[in-house]
Amino acid sequence: MFKRFAGHKVGRVCALDFDGRRLRLALADIAGGRARIERLTTVDMPDDLDDTDAAAVGVFLGGAMGRLGLAGVPVLMSVPRAKAIFRPLVLPPTADDSELANMVHFQAQKELT
Repeated sequence: MFKRFAGHKVGRVCALDFDGRRLRLALADIAGGRARIERLTTVDMPDDLDDTDAAAVGVFLGGAMGRLGLAGVPVLMSVPRAKAIFRPLVLPPTADDSELANMVHFQAQKELT
């Protein structure tokens, strides 16, 4: 997802934060250990959106990012501690990061459905 960390080129990243019924987005370009903010914006959630329905929130989020021209940009997202769910995963060792990501995705889907 990101090219490198710790002072090396990373690229464009969109940071997301839900503040009540409002989505705040910050688009930044990270390079050389510095972040340059390119864009800040907010999007209000529709009144009829159930914010406890993860699928509905995902559709809203994807649509908002698409309308803002941010589809495909890597995302950093804050999650309130009260809404975070942590579960340990036991996975076999692998040297391939994409394979590890696929294993985590598969296990998360399995745990949450």
